[in-house]
Amino acid sequence: MTRPLHFLVHAVMDESTIVHSIGMPEYSYYFVMQDFIPLLERIGRVTIVKNPEKEVEVIYKTSKESGDECLFLNFTAPQNFIASLQCPTIHVFAWEFDTIPTESWLQDGRQDWRVALRQHKSAITHSEYAKSAILDAMGADFPVAVIPSPVWDKQDLGRSVIDIRNPIKSVDLHFFGRFFDTRQIELFYDIGTFRSVGSPLSNTAPKEPEPKGHSQGVIRRLAKQLIPPIVWNALAPLPGQATQSDADMNSARANDPEETDRMSYTTERANTLNLEGVVYTSIFNPLDGRKNWQDMVSAFIWAHRERSDATLLIKTPKLNVHDFVEPLIEFLNRFQPFNCRVVIIKAFLDDDQFREMREATTFYVNTSYGEGQCLPLMEYLSAGIPAIAPSTTALADYIESDIAFVVDAHPEPSTWQHDPRLSYRALRYRVDWLELVDAFEQSYHLARNDAPAWRAMGSAAASLLKDHCSLDKTELVLRQFLETVDQKPTI
Repeated sequence: MTRPLHFLVHAVMDESTIVHSIGMPEYSYYFVMQDFIPLLERIGRVTIVKNPEKEVEVIYKTSKESGDECLFLNFTAPQNFIASLQCPTIHVFAWEFDTIPTESWLQDGRQDWRVALRQHKSAITHSEYAKSAILDAMGADFPVAVIPSPVWDKQDLGRSVIDIRNPIKSVDLHFFGRFFDTRQIELFYDIGTFRSVGSPLSNTAPKEPEPKGHSQGVIRRLAKQLIPPIVWNALAPLPGQATQSDADMNSARANDPEETDRMSYTTERANTLNLEGVVYTSIFNPLDGRKNWQDMVSAFIWAHRERSDATLLIKTPKLNVHDFVEPLIEFLNRFQPFNCRVVIIKAFLDDDQFREMREATTFYVNTSYGEGQCLPLMEYLSAGIPAIAPSTTALADYIESDIAFVVDAHPEPSTWQHDPRLSYRALRYRVDWLELVDAFEQSYHLARNDAPAWRAMGSAAASLLKDHCSLDKTELVLRQFLETVDQKPTI
């Protein structure tokens, strides 16, 4: 492309809605778009459009009249394409399965991704794994670029202290939000109930009447324990879909003042949370069934049940009592007693607060069934924090034994995440639980006994990620891709 480039970019969320939309479908595309903007500004000028149906064609016409080449980068899944645009369009999307949707459902032909890809004639994704799935469906000559989010350059402050960083430290994390801490909660098995240490509820109290829908919830939880996971996943509602008993139970709790007091830790407030010892951090939405928090939590506790200086810190956009904390309490009770610590925080952190959390972290952990790229893992590795993770799907592009304790994972049938039919059309990867336990063990001993080796892993991580997701590397790939797209004949 020889004429000046004008990039139009769009994501469903914007700066006015993202704070309240974390954890919702499409929310991560906002952050990907924000990471791409500095990259695009190296090549041309950038305009963010909020309403592409109304804005893109107007800007496209104006740009052509002024002699600029206009290109619309739509940061969204292909089924959300806009069919009527004349402006050249490229979908930028993440994908974690070995196949892309090539079928339609709900009488919506756009669910077949080939429709959008054929119309727009090119795509940008974030991993070689996703590229392979696209080429399998579209043909080997279809133009698709692998460009991960360029997050490496943002982590320079973290890399500057790699050589003197200590894996064992004590850091105060300051944030406004909510948190759950096993050090502050007395766990006991009573169909998911719990009480805060030191509160009047710690004393034996008369049994409260069961809220409407409680018995159904008990039956559902027991059924989930008895039914094999692969069957349960097919029967369970998709993330974000509540059953009738879910709604009844949420309503009952919301209208019960005593229950509100019992769950008082869910009130948003200013907090100072001390993190010390060997800290394992993971950032994800626990209501996203792909993240596999159960294997992470269980393996962590199994490996560190005798250690009071090991902490698992989960940063989440969701901390609802019924949706996550209550199932987590039931899950934790199965491992009682244990001395290690599990902390979950729900907060929107600014850059300084993220640095505090990263500074407290000894290892980043990922146990998901699959990833489109995993921005938090890339950011922590870029900052020189080693990891525990599988080398599957998008992670295969950058997870190696020099920078992480690599956990083996095995394929099993799965469904495309947005397919309401829950039809098995793809593969996902389940981590080897015993290897995960061993990774927690080995990483702990490395942090405790060999700080130079830990720092060497961090330095190697920062170096490897520079070649994977720095602005310089991604700019080179993007320029080459745009030349390829420009030379492709119009169909």
